[in-house]
Amino acid sequence: MSTRWIHHQSGCPLRLHLFSATVACLAGAIFGPSYSPAQDTFIAYVVPAGTVGNQEFGGVLGMDFDVNNPIVVTRLGVFDDGSDGLNRTLVARLWDRKTQTELASIVFTPEDPGELVGGSRFKPLPEPLELGIGFQGTITAEGYGPGELLRNAFDNPANIVWTTQDGNGSLSFVGSSRWGILPGTFPPTVDQGPAARYAAGTFEFLTTPPLAPGLPVVTVRAGDGQVRLEWSPVTSPVPAVTYRILRAGADQASFELLAEVAATEYLDLGLTNGVEFCYRVQAVAANGASGPPSDAICATPYTLPGNHRIAYFVPPAQGNQAFGGSLGLDFDVENPIIVVRLGVFDDGANGLKRALSARIFNRETQEVVAEVFFSPGEGLLLGGMRFKDLESPLRLEAGFQGTIEADGYGLEERLLNSDGDTNAIIWALDDGNGSLRFVGSSRFDPTPGVFPSILDQGPAARFAAGTFEYVVLPPERPGTPILHVVVPYEDGAVTLYWSPITNPLPAVVYRVFRATDAAGPFSLLVETAGTTYRDTDVTNGVTLFYKVVAVAQEGQESRESNLVRSTPNPRLPGVAYVVTSGLLGNGTYGGSLGMDFDVARPVRVTQLGVFDSGGDGLHLTLNAALYNRRTRDLLAQLQFTPEDPGELRDGSRFKSLAEPLVLPAGFQGVIVAWGYGDAEPYFSNAEDSPALSVFEGGSILFVGSGRFGPAGQFPNSVDTGPPNRYAAGTFYFEPLPEEPRLTIRRVGAQVELAWPGQAILEKAGTLSGPWTEVPGAMSGIRLPIESDAQFFRLRY
Repeated sequence: MSTRWIHHQSGCPLRLHLFSATVACLAGAIFGPSYSPAQDTFIAYVVPAGTVGNQEFGGVLGMDFDVNNPIVVTRLGVFDDGSDGLNRTLVARLWDRKTQTELASIVFTPEDPGELVGGSRFKPLPEPLELGIGFQGTITAEGYGPGELLRNAFDNPANIVWTTQDGNGSLSFVGSSRWGILPGTFPPTVDQGPAARYAAGTFEFLTTPPLAPGLPVVTVRAGDGQVRLEWSPVTSPVPAVTYRILRAGADQASFELLAEVAATEYLDLGLTNGVEFCYRVQAVAANGASGPPSDAICATPYTLPGNHRIAYFVPPAQGNQAFGGSLGLDFDVENPIIVVRLGVFDDGANGLKRALSARIFNRETQEVVAEVFFSPGEGLLLGGMRFKDLESPLRLEAGFQGTIEADGYGLEERLLNSDGDTNAIIWALDDGNGSLRFVGSSRFDPTPGVFPSILDQGPAARFAAGTFEYVVLPPERPGTPILHVVVPYEDGAVTLYWSPITNPLPAVVYRVFRATDAAGPFSLLVETAGTTYRDTDVTNGVTLFYKVVAVAQEGQESRESNLVRSTPNPRLPGVAYVVTSGLLGNGTYGGSLGMDFDVARPVRVTQLGVFDSGGDGLHLTLNAALYNRRTRDLLAQLQFTPEDPGELRDGSRFKSLAEPLVLPAGFQGVIVAWGYGDAEPYFSNAEDSPALSVFEGGSILFVGSGRFGPAGQFPNSVDTGPPNRYAAGTFYFEPLPEEPRLTIRRVGAQVELAWPGQAILEKAGTLSGPWTEVPGAMSGIRLPIESDAQFFRLRY
């Protein structure tokens, strides 16, 4: 075996095949001659035996890690789909993430797959590889495909069956994983997380005696003339007893010692507002050994004028996506504002490394109404954002529909994408006392600088990218109500509801308008102080349209609400997912295909069904199952065979359940089918074909975007929609009578009571009565809170 020599600050030469002796030298230099070294073996990414894959991606899959204490990598490994031997040639590589340089690689073949440990196969490196403190690495694997699948978390925690081992704090698993198309290259595209997203590459390593404390992870928060720093205690590899605070100017040219504290926070006072400062924190052990300083993080003390707001405020944070196109967030102006500055997210709050742009578009015309360009190093840092003044302040009137756009991000300067996970959203939205409404589902376009016309998957502020500072002006009118209608549609009634309008001006009453055509004419139906209205002067089968206007104390009217429609109908039995007769399938996936539904009013499921491609009889054995989506419990399952296919109805075949399944209001379910293949394909409804439809029957709501997974299991992986994503499983249901439900919620100094259907509200001072009718009470009524206890009930 060849030998490499690496010299450390202690002066001890490291000879890799005599590692323990060298470690003793290092440890003795720091901890004294009495220190007893110990080496333990760990596997960085541990996959359980028997784990099966779920993706055929043939490119490169990488996971990032940082070294906090020296380790020796002895073996590389790859995930073995099913732990049954390799069916394809795979390659594992270990990279220096800073330089994107390959340090080691091993080939795994079906003929020479390596040793199986748990769910991964390992081979030794020709020469052990020592990685020192501060090393930033990536482990990759490539070569997966049909016959040998990797396993991807697909943003579902249930898919992550593996664990990580940090070697007593020797490693930190960082980033959000990454991938690339070209085999043999460093994977440049950052994925959506977590840090260990895949079962793919892994490695075995030896720990070494702890040398110094680990790396502090620091957050900063700027205020008026001050910056507060906070960090979690450093407990490994060596516990810290104090922390050194280092500070530099915006150029980060020279960090000087500011203080050394035992606490895990520090308040830097007496600073000049508008002047940027950068900080590092370094952990110090009891023997004086110091760990690596944290990454630089910067802040600018500031205070905004009382009427200034920042629409999307992002604290200092690390980015996670290198997308260089246009990123947009939509907003509507409810009360006039004046925009004074545009801003962009600064990855790491340590200075821009790429040229970025920010723009405000008129969303209706897609015209640019304001733009600012940021060169590297430019912009005033506020929180985690950089700002520049507009050449002229921009007044936006009530009714303006805008999009704040930013572009130019890349590997050196990443945006922060929540990927739709609300728990990952660390930014705050400021509507300026109702001056703004944040709307839509966010948007993007691959081309920088253009209006981002492609709608994303939400929420309204999905990214940390563009933002703006604006001036709040005196209120002129109430905000615009957002109107909702109870669905599924009701029998002989339409129930409307909306949130109370409290700003820019508070509403005192709401005017409800109705028409039989979306274009009008609309007539005033009622004026109410409540936030619900139940219209019983309706005819089943006749579609009605509604809108609401909020009115302030002095008569100022809001803009009209959104338009809603309702077609009252009696509750009816029927088939939930309807397929046209004779439809031919187009997909051969044999795993579980699921579609989500919610029960709005109680039903009884009497039959399960499966799609019959062409309606010519089944050529494969299929299964239909109904799951509780919350608990993932299997509630019912039926099998359909070529010999016993069930009754054909339209494009599906049905069989009766031995015992009907009662689903209460509020139930969240999934109908699942599996077993399709070449001889009996299912139908993929990615294009929302008119050959597929759904039937609510006044009881069911169809939600989600479809889901899939291994055959015979609850399908965890979410598909791309629509809600009736497949012609596969279905069911027949019958409506059941609703149980009366009275709900009470507090609204300021009042209580709001709501209930389904038509009923008489009664109240009493004690549970035993006497009960008296509340005159004129309708669902949504608000009553003052009385000092004595009050009881309410419904009489139908």
